[in-house]
Amino acid sequence: MKRLLLVALMVLVTLVGMAIINPVIAQQSAPTSEKAKQIETLVSKAAALIESKGKAAFPELRKKDTEWFSGDTY
Repeated sequence: MKRLLLVALMVLVTLVGMAIINPVIAQQSAPTSEKAKQIETLVSKAAALIESKGKAAFPELRKKDTEWFSGDTY
């Protein structure tokens, strides 16, 4: 019985610890690499395009060899 209570207490402590740590990890700052900044700018630009043109923007976003679809970035 004592062993079961000890295991239950350990599980509870682990779950509480995870609940405390998870929000801290989730609030990390955005990546600061040049590539990350370029992608963030591109995403914002694409969102503005979609907001202005709606579904009509998607064919343009799918064109290869454009700013939207180039190399390993889509």
